[in-house]
Amino acid sequence: MLWSITTTRSLKVLWLQDGSPATEAGLAPDDVIEAVDGRPVAETPPPTLREKFQQPGKTYRLTVRRGGTRLEVTLTTRRLI
Repeated sequence: MLWSITTTRSLKVLWLQDGSPATEAGLAPDDVIEAVDGRPVAETPPPTLREKFQQPGKTYRLTVRRGGTRLEVTLTTRRLI
């Protein structure tokens, strides 16, 4: 998953690899991740988020905004080869 930090300190999904955990969780390009496990992205330093998503075998609950809809998705990380 490739993401960028928006001006509101959320994460905008730019690109997803086919078969990746993010794709399997139902994320899509242009989704905006607003919180991870209930903690707003704005309160989490970017290096911490990067480290979280790189740890295989961890499960996170993401609050995502897609258009005008807010949804919750569960993402379980794994090592990609």
